Amino acid sequence: MQVHEAVAVSPPKRSRSDYRASDDKVPCRTFNLAGLSDNPDAGLNKERLYLDWLELAGEGAPTYDTLAPLLGRGRFIGVDTDPGVIARCKARKLPHAVFHRGRLQSLLADRPSDFERVGVLNYDSLSGWHSDSIITETAACVGFAAEQYRRCGEFVLIVNADTRNHSRDVVMPRVQRLFAPLLGPLERQVEEADCFWYRTAGGRSKMLNVRVRLGFY
Repeated sequence: MQVHEAVAVSPPKRSRSDYRASDDKVPCRTFNLAGLSDNPDAGLNKERLYLDWLELAGEGAPTYDTLAPLLGRGRFIGVDTDPGVIARCKARKLPHAVFHRGRLQSLLADRPSDFERVGVLNYDSLSGWHSDSIITETAACVGFAAEQYRRCGEFVLIVNADTRNHSRDVVMPRVQRLFAPLLGPLERQVEEADCFWYRTAGGRSKMLNVRVRLGFY
């Protein structure tokens, strides 16, 4: 087997938007919303979202429309690198919603006061679960989740990425490594109930969405 020297590369950038909506993701979004309940198998407590929900906005901020009945004190915060996406989201003048242009990791580092009340971070990774680059890419998200859990007493961290059709034996060890800094101090690991497997692109791509809940009993 030929061995190549490793070369450090930056995470890939989307040419248009950090996040693109897909009808294939609707059941996944329902799974994530159920995580706001004390008992996710019993349905969503509509009074639950009193902290902010942060995610990559995408064209039209599709998650906002699902969250809208739950918003009030808890807001939807959408982030996107595409100025046009942000401008169009702002033009909708959505109640209980805030939009910021920029890279999520940079905004968390540079403008922490904008995210002090975030209790849910839903992150769509540019890397796949097959690659160690996902751990580097999401390190700021994991650190932010740990800090917010200490601040607020509860937190939900969601990481969604393509498996590149690799098996669970390849994917799950990397999932455990990604969440270990957050769950290790609590003597926990990611469990099957935290995972939502689904397919996109007409069934050609197998995705894994991991939803980890902290401070829910």
